[in-house]
Amino acid sequence: MKISRSMENLRNSAILILFGSILFIIAAVLPYTRVFIETDTHKKLAIIQELRLQWNVSHIVFILASLLTSAGVSLLVGIYARALQTPWAWFIAVSIILGALLWIWDCVERLLSPESFVFGTGTPYLFLIFSILTMIGLFLLGILILKAGLSAWVGWMLMGAMTLVAVLFIIFKDVPPIVYFIFTLILGIRLLTMSGV
Repeated sequence: MKISRSMENLRNSAILILFGSILFIIAAVLPYTRVFIETDTHKKLAIIQELRLQWNVSHIVFILASLLTSAGVSLLVGIYARALQTPWAWFIAVSIILGALLWIWDCVERLLSPESFVFGTGTPYLFLIFSILTMIGLFLLGILILKAGLSAWVGWMLMGAMTLVAVLFIIFKDVPPIVYFIFTLILGIRLLTMSGV
């Protein structure tokens, strides 16, 4: 019964992570996203105004996707933090959840006032702190996955990828959030196959 419950929780975690990651990636590749590579502020605003429905829907989806993915990661952490008696693992859940909440805050500001995004007048450091917390959380998750003997290549992938992402963030001062969700997508797929689905 205990093994069955653990496998059920693993499957639920995988489904939440997978579904959340897929939603985020879909929302991040809609046509409006060219606004993020446009450098002219007036053109940025024009793109958002032209594709306002996409802008609004995608940011609502971003919020939902972040909630689902962070819930899935937290469930995964809960399984192994208790089983392996590793209290430090709860920091992973805290880091991911806090990061998600800051991203949601950022998304709400963008929904209510696209101008604040375009002209950089929104609450400062939301995206920066979200990025740092997410990188740390996913890196530590890689360590937990290795310690749990879940999937060595996934553990090393998360650790290596987050190290590289951190370096790129320092160099370019920005990394698109879709990058994190590509790796959680891979994690979700791997967990789902391991849960017997």
